[in-house]
Amino acid sequence: MRDQPIASFYKEVELPTDFAMINPGLFVMDDTPILSLEYHDVLELGLCHKGNGIFVVGHKIMPFSAGDVSIVSPGELHLAQSRRGTTSAWSFLFLDIDQILLSHSPEMVGFDIHAYSGENFHNVVSPKQHADLACIVATLLKEAKHKKARYRSMILSLLIALAVGMERDFPNTSTRTANIASHTSISRVKNALEYITQNYYKPIKIGYLAELCNMSARNFARRFSEAVKRSAHEYIAETRIAMACSHLLRSDAPISFVAEQSGFFSISSFNRTFKEKMGMSPREWCKQHGTEGSTNGYSKG
Repeated sequence: MRDQPIASFYKEVELPTDFAMINPGLFVMDDTPILSLEYHDVLELGLCHKGNGIFVVGHKIMPFSAGDVSIVSPGELHLAQSRRGTTSAWSFLFLDIDQILLSHSPEMVGFDIHAYSGENFHNVVSPKQHADLACIVATLLKEAKHKKARYRSMILSLLIALAVGMERDFPNTSTRTANIASHTSISRVKNALEYITQNYYKPIKIGYLAELCNMSARNFARRFSEAVKRSAHEYIAETRIAMACSHLLRSDAPISFVAEQSGFFSISSFNRTFKEKMGMSPREWCKQHGTEGSTNGYSKG
């Protein structure tokens, strides 16, 4: 019997009103499989001190390793998982960057953190490709932790540097409209999202999802696309692939078994969808992430 995961979406993060930022300290992440994604209304900056694994943001699945930093905009569904049998150590900083920048540095009024989200933005930033940005985030976390004299002034300066650095390093991203799920739009289809998260490994009928949200099929299709910027069919496929990657990272089970456990009832369908979403075959992905054992008993079908 398969365990039923509990979906969790919105996570409340309370920030101080005078300087909207909190640093909850060191967080040890284990290899618990990703069974749901969460989001909040604040910017999340992270630094991986040790370990490696995958960071899932929406339908994107990005590997991380020690030294990498993460940038997750408000409203983005996300969660991370360490490689099978290991743990990783992270520090996180939660903040309302608009409140801090606009209150203390009005010249930054044009900066929009929401532009750095969606399918075209890589939320895991490697110091090998973006050394300055990684250094800024690491220094921000250090300042927030130790709170030395005039640390708020230092943090404000670093946030300005972060904003300018992101505009320089990701110019094509900063000029487009953000592609994120808003709290209001998600609430309309929350029942469907929860059902998909809890039952992704089963056959899912779109008509039933519409009934869960008390909508007609046509209205549901429109509302769902507004909420997550893709159709329900696409979202289900992406959820299944994300869960399959989580399973592959922590298991030596044959890929054919992982495919079935993730809701694909033919290996050919799994192979096709996996390559479409991940840009490579399941076998190639396993080798790239050091889980070659998962290919045992693999059949292309």
